[in-house]
Amino acid sequence: MDNKNKKMDLVYYATMICAFILPTHFLLNTYSIDVTNYIFLSLIIILYTASIIKEKRISKYEVILLFLIIILCVIRQELYPLYLIEYMSAYKYINSSDFKNTNKKAAIIISLVGVAIYSCIYLGYANRYIYTGIREINQSSFALFMLFLIIRKKYHKLGTFLLLIGLLTLSRNYAVCLILLLILELISKSNLYQRIYKLLNIRVLMIVATVILLLSSIVFEISYNKGLLNEYKEGINRYSGIMDYSNYHRFTVNKKVIEIYAQKPHLLISGIEDETFYQESLRISRNKGKPFRKIKPHNYFFSYIRIYGIWSIIIFIYLIKLFDKITTKENAHILLIIMVYANILGIGLANYWLFLSIITMLTYKEGN
Repeated sequence: MDNKNKKMDLVYYATMICAFILPTHFLLNTYSIDVTNYIFLSLIIILYTASIIKEKRISKYEVILLFLIIILCVIRQELYPLYLIEYMSAYKYINSSDFKNTNKKAAIIISLVGVAIYSCIYLGYANRYIYTGIREINQSSFALFMLFLIIRKKYHKLGTFLLLIGLLTLSRNYAVCLILLLILELISKSNLYQRIYKLLNIRVLMIVATVILLLSSIVFEISYNKGLLNEYKEGINRYSGIMDYSNYHRFTVNKKVIEIYAQKPHLLISGIEDETFYQESLRISRNKGKPFRKIKPHNYFFSYIRIYGIWSIIIFIYLIKLFDKITTKENAHILLIIMVYANILGIGLANYWLFLSIITMLTYKEGN
């Protein structure tokens, strides 16, 4: 096996291990930091640096993003922007022509074993019945959806069965994505799908999702004013509706990002730090006489706009460039699933989740 294949295998296995094998919840509780993310970031930085040294060249897009990382580290006086190196590493990953030769079988098997073990450990927690090591059900449900899709590519019946088993997460987002997947597959040979496919690119999905989220924020505020919201429900009752206080806070927090920047535009240069965001969010809620919850945007795009301010535009351009490279008719429906998760729960486009998304997309890309 040549060095290129070894690197592909290493990234593939590291992604699956971080998503399905490492006891992320235990490590987080023990050390109060996201150890899994740091492990993955360290590996990516090493591989990216080694790649630059070996190739002895760097693209203009990489120079721009590296310059941005330095600026952000200085402005924010923290190393968190180093995570952006993962976007450059991801682009190098998809540019490899050897994905189809990656040794995937063992990684998939150990991932399934990890899911089985953690599902037994956390069985019944919060009235849910299938888990990964992260325990947080929204991230677990995304990981499971991607894993089962990967399996389904080669073992269709088994993958379909596992996708149905995934409903035991009792994640509404998972259920919505499964319905979308089945509908798109049902019409995949029709002329309607050909028209829909033209809209299934990351640019259109970003714009449409942003508009929908802002409109949803307004709908939830109106519903609150009219007393139409319900208490948050657990277990199977979660499927009975979405107009609850949990979703009220989840959707309206996105609108607060825009309101804060509109009132304090100088923050666009530095972004909004966590504590500052909580204070400003509380102030806005009190001024409106609305309930407050200490929560940050779940939406990926509003989350990055909050963290990086105006600089997030460069990150989004890089993200568009990345997904344009791998999106085809064969995997456009997978992009839609990823974007639903990214826009509602903020997962799928950063850290090792970004690589899991890419791996799933490449699995369905023609020729792989």
